[in-house]
Amino acid sequence: MKNKFKNIFLKLQKKNDEMLSKKPLKIIFWTIFPILSYFAASYFSAVIIRLSLALIFWNNDAGYQSAASNTITTTIYSALFLGLMLAMVYFIPTKLFKQKISKDDIALNGVITWQDLGLAILGFIASMIISGILLEFLPNILHFDKLQVQDLVFQRSGMIHSWQFLLAFISIVIIAPVFEELIFRGIIYGQLRKVNIPLAIFITSLLFGFVHFQMNVGVTVFVMSVVMCLIREKWTQTIWSGIVIHMIKNGIAFFLLYVLQTIQFFQA
Repeated sequence: MKNKFKNIFLKLQKKNDEMLSKKPLKIIFWTIFPILSYFAASYFSAVIIRLSLALIFWNNDAGYQSAASNTITTTIYSALFLGLMLAMVYFIPTKLFKQKISKDDIALNGVITWQDLGLAILGFIASMIISGILLEFLPNILHFDKLQVQDLVFQRSGMIHSWQFLLAFISIVIIAPVFEELIFRGIIYGQLRKVNIPLAIFITSLLFGFVHFQMNVGVTVFVMSVVMCLIREKWTQTIWSGIVIHMIKNGIAFFLLYVLQTIQFFQA
């Protein structure tokens, strides 16, 4: 009986390998699967956090509500969510579908170089110029507000201590760029480029824009993703430049949305 189930499982694995080796199916898989992984990781992270808080603050609704939105909880949720999504997009294809995702596919090779840093600065400037031009006319065509305020992961009103800003900085400017680059320009792009490079750049960037859930932000990060994919493909064969570009963008956003706003609030 055990051998029978083993044979059935091996046949299913073989069928999965054959299916995902076909280009159209590979494209469909790596377009839909990351979105499903995103929502699944978000859901399970929220459930884990809520259950943990419910156990810690049993019969203490005020404590639960306070902890649910504080900086520590948000930092843990962000790290858990990104970790779960990274695990899903790597382990489900490799363990369940027996797909090969090598270190070269992810493109986290060697250590960061001066070339990576230089290209990151140029890439960031280029992506901001291009997205700025697009945001001059796309809002009229697609009917969205280019000045819409970006949704904040951390509640600024509850951040009054320096350690809270430090946690938010680590989460937004360091953890998020590293994990998101591993997921999008690493694993997802690394798999799609085996089929078609221009299509891989487009799909990866479209997915990256989609998961930001705001059109004005989506346009900017779509362009940024295209630039980061091109740098990986044409010059560096790594995602180091992408990580730095992502850190610069998030660092500027962190300063404008948290630090500057807080300074202005206390000066008012």
